[in-house]
Amino acid sequence: MIIKENPDLVTVIMPVYNAEEYLSEAITSILDQSYKNIEFIIINDGSTDSSDSIIKGFLEDKRIHYISRSNKGLVYSLNEGLDIAKGMYIARMDADDISHPQRIEKQVEFMLENDQVAVVGCSSYIINFESKIIGQRNPPTSAFLNKALLLFGPTLSHPTVMFNRSVIGDDLYYCDDFKHAEDFELWLRLSNKYNMGNLPEKLFSYRINESGVSQSNYREQKKNAADVYCNLKHPGNNDKKLVKMVEVIQLKDKYPKVQVIKALSYILVKYELDIMSLIKIGYILRWLIK
Repeated sequence: MIIKENPDLVTVIMPVYNAEEYLSEAITSILDQSYKNIEFIIINDGSTDSSDSIIKGFLEDKRIHYISRSNKGLVYSLNEGLDIAKGMYIARMDADDISHPQRIEKQVEFMLENDQVAVVGCSSYIINFESKIIGQRNPPTSAFLNKALLLFGPTLSHPTVMFNRSVIGDDLYYCDDFKHAEDFELWLRLSNKYNMGNLPEKLFSYRINESGVSQSNYREQKKNAADVYCNLKHPGNNDKKLVKMVEVIQLKDKYPKVQVIKALSYILVKYELDIMSLIKIGYILRWLIK
């Protein structure tokens, strides 16, 4: 339930499962945020390592709401956090990542200035198990590109996002049918009603960890993402020409760019797109194939 007397409260939800190696760094990065008006919900989802004792070492900070129980999975944990969250704004956090000091402050400022935006993420650095920067993510910032590019995959990095519950309301929940693509399902479902975007600033460090969920369940993620796309009514997903474009774009990592562009050109001509469609799709492709 949202506390009306504290409308700018941000609830940070962080599920934890056997995350002992990086957990202290993740927790500290939230507690040290420049934005102090937070509620930090940490859900220990049946960890068998030292995660519990690590979390308990931080409980002197009264902003932390700690839940420890048997393992029920990520989707259950996220929905559990949403059910008890008191904040108007909900921020995600993963137990092996790092939120930069001004992340929450910048996202709240954006939400206050753009009160019709439902979800905002941010650009991020990619780090390895030694916390060394090995890359970066620069997702699209505009609402138009975010919606259009969902045809080709997620446009927001899940642990970077902040939700505005005053905009989303009862639509903010995770679907248990897509356990390895719960974020993609949520983005597609929300995109039918709401605007979403990303801040261009790099306010987050996303850790690539070979033992993490994202790597070990890669194949299942791909299958779930395909199921999500087929089952949800995202703008364009029943449009034959756009479905064909999705299929071609998915080949861009396997074939030279010139071949992919030729295939896309063939599709555009075959389905006789109007000039505005060509302009919009060209804008999308310039972002995708670069």
